[in-house]
Amino acid sequence: MEAYAPYAQAVARQGFCAAILETNTNPGIVVSLMLTKPTFKYWGFVGHGDGGVLAADLAYVLQPKVTFITLLAAPITTNLSALNLVVVAGYTAADETFNSTAVQDSISKLPSDALVVSYSNLGHFDFADSSCSSNSTVDSGTPSLTDLVSLSLNRAIWPQATTNSLSYSNKTFLTPGSNSSKPYPNNATYTVTFSAVPIPSTAPQRFWYVFTPTPIAGSANAVKAGIAYYTGTSVDTKAYFQIAFEMAAYGYVVVLIENPLRAAVFFDLDAAGQLINSTNPAFNPVPKGAWVVGGHSAGAVAASLYAFEYPATVRALVMHAGTFLPGTSFANSSLPVLGVVGQLDGTLTVSLEEDERSFYADSTNSSVSKFVVVPGANHGGTGDYGPQPGDNFATISGDEQKRTFAAVTAAFLDPIFT
Repeated sequence: MEAYAPYAQAVARQGFCAAILETNTNPGIVVSLMLTKPTFKYWGFVGHGDGGVLAADLAYVLQPKVTFITLLAAPITTNLSALNLVVVAGYTAADETFNSTAVQDSISKLPSDALVVSYSNLGHFDFADSSCSSNSTVDSGTPSLTDLVSLSLNRAIWPQATTNSLSYSNKTFLTPGSNSSKPYPNNATYTVTFSAVPIPSTAPQRFWYVFTPTPIAGSANAVKAGIAYYTGTSVDTKAYFQIAFEMAAYGYVVVLIENPLRAAVFFDLDAAGQLINSTNPAFNPVPKGAWVVGGHSAGAVAASLYAFEYPATVRALVMHAGTFLPGTSFANSSLPVLGVVGQLDGTLTVSLEEDERSFYADSTNSSVSKFVVVPGANHGGTGDYGPQPGDNFATISGDEQKRTFAAVTAAFLDPIFT
């Protein structure tokens, strides 16, 4: 078991307790261990090879008490794809114990937002510090093996979309006039449909979640533009179904981008570019060259970084409760930037007044940009994933917050595209 001491040390450095168990450990012992520590809020497993198989099996049974796992060269057989579980996995093409087909089969059983790292020059036993390993070093540009473990620990809180949010993918609920139909904006001239479009070359398979407006028969309206939307870090992409619907109802194709480990700002920053350049027929309604990039919270940070790097690919930037990183300024750019923030956003590190001053003076071209404060709104209410630690309580409903954010967004974008 000493071969896995470096992982235990990495766990301890993150402030977590670590216990190393043998592969043939009775699962009941694991449960007993958990019962002896009732004050521990989060539990996770790290497993190599057969140990990873056991970790996956236990996580399946013990989730949501178990919130994260790291799998190292583990040929899992349990399907974890439907679980709200942080999964980080490392595999190698040179595995001596199971072939590439088994690797792909294992990856297909992971949640779609799992992070999978491929190591081309490691053998199976290099994932342990033992005499069986050849002590190969990891590929340049890939995380160290102990960092791989730390990635899952840092995402121990894994907010999940509510039932209400998921209901916005229901065709019946999106149909105006049906029983329990979702309310559209007053005098709406569009209906909205939902589709999940597979993102090419992703494993496990990730998706673009697409909300497409269709002009109501007899209206003179057309689809105005597409919005590539990065969601908040660690938050279930599906938690943004309602805000996507609300924006789509104003005539915008809204695409929520599913990212590995729910962290576009770290692992999938160029995802909007892949979407904008896609030839998938799902995006045919978007007029040529009419794309906006936006996002919520850290997703807004990712959107700003993308727009800063590739300004010619988008016509506007939408920041929902987001901030600008140092060095990311559009003050000398002609790109229109919208900033929308809740009056009661508990994640702000500065006052609203300072946030607005900096937005106009430092971060954007004030002649083409706008900063809007929504009274009574908080941070998490832009999504639908339950209370967010550190946030303030909103004095308006989540429905009203999302509808207001969408209306403000449409009012800003409409003059650009109509």
